[in-house]
Amino acid sequence: MKKNVNELATLKRRLADLEQHNQKLQLENEALVTMINLAEQQFKIPIRKSLVPNSKPFKHPASIGWYAKTLRPVWEKPSGLV
Repeated sequence: MKKNVNELATLKRRLADLEQHNQKLQLENEALVTMINLAEQQFKIPIRKSLVPNSKPFKHPASIGWYAKTLRPVWEKPSGLV
């Protein structure tokens, strides 16, 4: 019976620790999303890129010349999709 009580206390402690960790991760996620939103508004560039393979390459007005080629998604070659 004492083993069950100790096991229950251990599980309750672990649950409390996991809930605290979950709350910390949620706050961290909210802070990161807020920072991305502010950066997108301030700099007027989309930070969240589409991960859809058929999407067109990102074209920013400042991306002129050789630098524009480096802005393609990883899966895309200059001649088209991989």
